Amino acid sequence: MLVDGTVLAMAAMVTIVAMVAVVTTVAMVAVVLAMVAMVTIMAMVAVVTTVAMVAVVLAMVAMVTIMAMVAVVAVVLIPP
Repeated sequence: MLVDGTVLAMAAMVTIVAMVAVVTTVAMVAVVLAMVAMVTIMAMVAVVTTVAMVAVVLAMVAMVTIMAMVAVVAVVLIPP
């Protein structure tokens, strides 16, 4: 009976250690996935902000060019 008890105790210890290892690996994988998701979300936000900035700059350039065209047309059409 003593041998059986020690064998059972060793088996229980091994199973507990294996369970802890599985839980730790799952937690590590979850942390890594969360980091990857954070990085991808930050990259997407950066891309969206850069695109918005470029659009704003292009709109400003378009406004300036349109105003210049209007000024040229006004100068040409209105006689001195």
